[in-house]
Amino acid sequence: MISKEKARDLVLDLFEEEALVIGGLAAGHGLDDDLVWRLMRNLDVIMGKSLRRLESSDAAGASHPK
Repeated sequence: MISKEKARDLVLDLFEEEALVIGGLAAGHGLDDDLVWRLMRNLDVIMGKSLRRLESSDAAGASHPK
């Protein structure tokens, strides 16, 4: 099993790479700025939820040792 810190780093790296891909596609294909901002805001919300779930799953695991 990986550590909470390593899992958090993986989530952050994943979302950073996704943002770079979307930014590249947006620039290369002339996507509307409003569309790109809305997409990024939604991805930011998803990233926040993922990190909170990671934190809460770690807290739940700490209160119920195996």
